[in-house]
Amino acid sequence: TARPQSDPAVLGHWVEVDPLGSVTRELGCGRGLQPRLHDFIGERDGSYWLLCDETRDMDLTGEGGVAHASVTGTVVQHLSGSGELLFDWSPFDHFAITDGNPDDRRGALVNWTHGNAFDFDTDGNLLVSFRNLSEVTKIDVRTGNVLWRLGGRQNEFTFVDGPTPLFAGQHSARASAPGALMLLDNVGDPTESRAEWYKIDESTR
Repeated sequence: TARPQSDPAVLGHWVEVDPLGSVTRELGCGRGLQPRLHDFIGERDGSYWLLCDETRDMDLTGEGGVAHASVTGTVVQHLSGSGELLFDWSPFDHFAITDGNPDDRRGALVNWTHGNAFDFDTDGNLLVSFRNLSEVTKIDVRTGNVLWRLGGRQNEFTFVDGPTPLFAGQHSARASAPGALMLLDNVGDPTESRAEWYKIDESTR
């Protein structure tokens, strides 16, 4: 697969190519949403998972923003090989605009969650990295319920012998083993990164 264009004015699609480079399928989001260029998971049955941009007009004057802010959140979708929408999870249904950095919501264009990676945990549920929330979220693939939130303003875990500060602006979150998570921590500084591995006790947080 190859990722779509990054031009927001163009509704780009992921493309599937054969070994000779010929395009065999275009793979887009449901509901007419814009595919994100960060991550993609193809299934053997032809279905696929991807991240999508959903933008809503919101009045953020009560949160230090503007009256008609275009707020973009990252949706997770699963589509069949024929394009039928099988799973559709939106942060607008589960998160609050105040979960993000206050500085990120002051202008007319608000890049709210900035999802940049996702993976299946060993139990089959989703792990999603939201860079602008400095958070990794676990989502039930059957119900869409949020199972837990790691990092960020809504962190539910106690970090034992962890780094200071906790990870921020992270990328490439991956389930590395049962109860284990690896990620690239950008520590809130675009000039610095470090790889980190976390053991997660879901029962005690």
